[in-house]
Amino acid sequence: MQISKREFLKRLGLGGAGLVGGVALSDEFVATSKTLPPGAIGDPDNVWFGQRIYPLPHTIEDGPSCYMKDGKIVQPAREIPIFHETDVVVVGGGPAGFAAAIAAARNGAKVALVERYGSLGGLFTNGMVLIMLATSRKEESGNWIIVTKGICEEFMNRALTLGPKMATRPRGEKGKTHWQPTVDPEAAKYLMDTMIAEAGVEMFFHSWGVDVIQDGDAVRGVVFQSKQGPQAILAKQVVDATGDGDIFFAAGCGYRQITHGIGFVTRLANMDRVTARRPPKDIETDIYGGKKPWPMRGNEANPSTWWGGRLGPQGNGLSVRDLSKAEVFHRKYWWEHVSKMQKTPGWEEVYIANTCSQIGPRATRLLEAEFIHS
Repeated sequence: MQISKREFLKRLGLGGAGLVGGVALSDEFVATSKTLPPGAIGDPDNVWFGQRIYPLPHTIEDGPSCYMKDGKIVQPAREIPIFHETDVVVVGGGPAGFAAAIAAARNGAKVALVERYGSLGGLFTNGMVLIMLATSRKEESGNWIIVTKGICEEFMNRALTLGPKMATRPRGEKGKTHWQPTVDPEAAKYLMDTMIAEAGVEMFFHSWGVDVIQDGDAVRGVVFQSKQGPQAILAKQVVDATGDGDIFFAAGCGYRQITHGIGFVTRLANMDRVTARRPPKDIETDIYGGKKPWPMRGNEANPSTWWGGRLGPQGNGLSVRDLSKAEVFHRKYWWEHVSKMQKTPGWEEVYIANTCSQIGPRATRLLEAEFIHS
């Protein structure tokens, strides 16, 4: 039986797999199942369970983007397409970039937020550093008071409405504890998405800010890299919230680099099924670099989970070699130690729920600024 190319492609879509490499296709696309309503993601050609076949990309008429010459790799000059224009572009979607973008938008600016990962929060969510430090201050009376206001306080108050196991905010008591709220990482991602959308900020995930666009001494925008190649966002103001100073580094600003313990966070599950009071002493102490015990109970709103971080080994937080070695080192450490924990009476059902998707160098480039706070 003979079938047309269109029918063949439809059947490929129904089979859940498609082969388009090496085939010259038209602008037609194949929708093999229900399409989403107008205005949904990808409108007007959005497809639920099926596939869309795009036309082949244009050819590169000017040759390769990089080539070898006299033993060196050369990248010819090329035009960078303008992807977007805005008043303010914020690079980095961690807590600082999140707050900066919302603040600018609420003050009437058109704002774009560029983030290298697929979710907001940075080391707070992707790094799973779930505790919100430095939100309080101890008074002479011994009581703790909240000192972090504005968007941070708004975020925390809203997080507390997401459910009893999503966030906790311990009350400060004289001589006992202080305000160190924790938020479930998935709840935090959802809430950050919601607040960014409410503010009218245009969000671009999976986009890594790599360079600046300079006009004399002024920065007029940024270049980001994605699966679509390098693209530019023009802006009147550029905010570097990358954490590592990637943008001010690209602009040639002065800085000094420091090294701090590279942290790695793991979450354990089934902690509410633990029947023993404490894990083996060597495990509890060794978790924090062998310096002091790390309490392994009760640090999240959800009693079934526990998060903990571990420092070291020392390394350069900008080095892909050091960061890669640290990732492997820490995952191996946690796997071996939790396996040992599971052989301890009372801790048999504990397991690794997940490890952080973003490792934490803590500090790398420090800007030589006009004013340094601390």
